[in-house]
Amino acid sequence: MCGRYYLDEQLKYDLTRWVIIPDGHTFPYGDIHPGEEGFIILKGHYGDYKTWGYPLNQKRVFNARIETVLEKKMFKEDAVKRRCIIPISGFYEWDRAHAQYRFTNNHILYLAGIYHDDYFTILTKEAEDIMSGIHSRMPVIVSFEDIDLWLDEGRVYKKTKDALEVLGSHKQISLDDISDINP
Repeated sequence: MCGRYYLDEQLKYDLTRWVIIPDGHTFPYGDIHPGEEGFIILKGHYGDYKTWGYPLNQKRVFNARIETVLEKKMFKEDAVKRRCIIPISGFYEWDRAHAQYRFTNNHILYLAGIYHDDYFTILTKEAEDIMSGIHSRMPVIVSFEDIDLWLDEGRVYKKTKDALEVLGSHKQISLDDISDINP
């Protein structure tokens, strides 16, 4: 599960090479929590600002399981017609002992997401490799080369396993224990 991520100042500069970033908005930096505004990338490499987490009964649904997203009424249409990429510098996860870890590849991580109106959510999958020892879930990380495959709503995934096969697994994340740095 991804419950907080961060954006460093270099990220916006790197994105301006290939993403159209709208003017008149302050690009979010630092830690981003559910309910806060984040930056997403849409088809055509257009950037947009939306709130992280679909509203539901005074709470936020900020993650959706890719394995069931096509079965859930709340997400089904968005998973087909409104896919996005969430560019991040890294994300945080807490283990059972409440130690915090930051996952980063020292560059940009591209997370698969979906959006509706002014909201977006991050897709998760079963944890693999280094992540599996800390949490049972992890964000679906998309390689730079597969971004357009994910954003293309003309590409219909009849089963979420088809999407995971296209996106593949991503092993380019590293782990930093920041328990003593950021309690």
